[in-house]
Amino acid sequence: MPLNELLQVATLNGAKALGIDSGVVEEGKLADLILIDKRSSAFIPDIDFLGNFVYSANSSCIDTMICNGKILMRGRKVEREDEILEASATMAYKLLKMK
Repeated sequence: MPLNELLQVATLNGAKALGIDSGVVEEGKLADLILIDKRSSAFIPDIDFLGNFVYSANSSCIDTMICNGKILMRGRKVEREDEILEASATMAYKLLKMK
């Protein structure tokens, strides 16, 4: 499948399948975006961004994440990240003790 079609399947068509008013960057649509750091090794050589994005990129390439217009991560930093991780670990230990 051509990469541009694959990206459309993952974004616009995925949103349509889930009944979400999203999938394109357009006024009035839900604003969930990621900003990619092209300095990552996944984008070397920088010949075909879309090819590198689909076949080589991973979550470590994400610099900034915006969900519904709110910046959740900037510069790979999540506000209160330490608190979130600590609370997650605490809950995991509580769940394990329940078994």
